[in-house]
Amino acid sequence: MATHGGMTSEEFAQIAGDWIATAKHPETGKLFTEMVYQPMLELLAYLRANGFKTYIVSGGGVEFMRPWAEHVYGVPPEQVIGSSIKTKYAWRDGKPVLMRLPERDWQLIYPFQQAQH
Repeated sequence: MATHGGMTSEEFAQIAGDWIATAKHPETGKLFTEMVYQPMLELLAYLRANGFKTYIVSGGGVEFMRPWAEHVYGVPPEQVIGSSIKTKYAWRDGKPVLMRLPERDWQLIYPFQQAQH
């Protein structure tokens, strides 16, 4: 989380996309995207074929999990739920951007939990 603070959402998306496209398992040499649990893929396909809408729920960061789940499992980004970090609106090089902050956004993770006073 802290390692990706201070960068824009677009910069993080580029890093995540590059990792998904190129990262390999150190022992097998296979891309991580090629090492997905086959029964999970079969279950997702079966559920979709029978009219179910599939979701992915993860404790991982939603900014990474959404492109991963779409690429590997065929689950669209709006159907992926995960952890989120805080962002702030800022200007960089004359353009508006969302800057990632090194802290969790608990309000997004637990939106129905009452704020503690």
